[in-house]
Amino acid sequence: QYLDAKYKCFVYLEPVGASPPLTGCDYRVSPDSMARYEINCSGKPSYQSPKWTINLGAQQTIKLGDYKVVAAADTQYKSKRYIGFQFLPEQLVGSTWTSNAQINFGPDDDRWSIGAFVRNIENDRFANASQLYNAGSSATYFRAAPRTYGLRAGMKF
Repeated sequence: QYLDAKYKCFVYLEPVGASPPLTGCDYRVSPDSMARYEINCSGKPSYQSPKWTINLGAQQTIKLGDYKVVAAADTQYKSKRYIGFQFLPEQLVGSTWTSNAQINFGPDDDRWSIGAFVRNIENDRFANASQLYNAGSSATYFRAAPRTYGLRAGMKF
């Protein structure tokens, strides 16, 4: 998938403080009010919009008499993207890969199954969201889930 998403018009106001606004966008004192900055992020890439995204997945079913084994794997690539509306350099995440796998065993009629899975095989804890607080005096970054794995069982009745 190719996405070329940019803001046509993204202008907002912020109160004038002791220091300039914390932004990677152009800004000026608002012509309407000397107590506010006019911040112009027009032309910046859209939030959480990588230019390139690739999704790949495969699944294979192996028959074993009246039973079957189903193995599946998928992966996703995302090119660099901004994870915050301030467009700060630290809010630009580089390209990432995230892969998952699972295997299940059960009868052909799917009445029950047991399986194992692993998510985020790479264990890449990249930042996937950012929030600034108190006029930029503190920031919180939310990270991708760590590698997780487990077993599962299911039954239809």
